[in-house]
Amino acid sequence: MSQRTTHIITSECEIFVQRITKDCVRCRVVETDPELVNPTDFEIEGDPAHISEALSAICAVINNIEKFLQEPS
Repeated sequence: MSQRTTHIITSECEIFVQRITKDCVRCRVVETDPELVNPTDFEIEGDPAHISEALSAICAVINNIEKFLQEPS
């Protein structure tokens, strides 16, 4: 059974990383805009190498979004 959650980020965020064990980290993302009524605040926890690989891939795609995705219709 997979889990899927969508978080909307509309402002700058603070990032916190905590080592839980040798093979487990917790990464927290928190929006910092004081005007937001319900700022996004979520955590990812697991194997540091897998989290790093997934987030690096996301960054690579976002930084080159014009090459990877077509304009929305």
